[in-house]
Amino acid sequence: MSFLTTIKNLFRDSENVRSAAELMINEMAREAIKTGNPEALMHVAAQWEQLQDGTPALASVDVQPALPVADITTADEMKPVIIEIMQAAYLGGVEQLTNGTIKKQLDRVKQANGGWKDADVEDVSPAPGIQCRWWGTLSQALKEMRHAGEVINDPVNYRTYSLAPHLVPALPAGQEPKQLAGSWEVV
Repeated sequence: MSFLTTIKNLFRDSENVRSAAELMINEMAREAIKTGNPEALMHVAAQWEQLQDGTPALASVDVQPALPVADITTADEMKPVIIEIMQAAYLGGVEQLTNGTIKKQLDRVKQANGGWKDADVEDVSPAPGIQCRWWGTLSQALKEMRHAGEVINDPVNYRTYSLAPHLVPALPAGQEPKQLAGSWEVV
């Protein structure tokens, strides 16, 4: 008897197992919806179908339609803007930025250039307060940039980022210090 067969038998025979499985499928469906990836939701539906002995059945999930990927600002779209923000800060004399400062600057840039997409500003957390979708996308972008070697984390202050050496902009040429007049005598 396979593991799946055992689970299916328990699923049919026990109301407690069935309730637990429905709760699990509900949570998996909610998480799949948050990703905005329709394939993730289809995978959850396939798992539910397998538990139902291969007969299509709908879980009692309050499913919202998954957002099309095109309606969300992606991490790849944010990365060049983050690099520009960090390079401008570097030219201004700031070598390290916190993720909060990056978030504020990114918001200013997006607001000045037409604003966020509707799906970016949706609250994606049931916790008190607003947790905009783009905040999570920013965290993902910074994580990917760290793994790609584009930014460096401070080992102690892990929410502080610096540009990788190959992305540090060249500082503008400075003026040569003025020479003192040649009337000085050696004493």
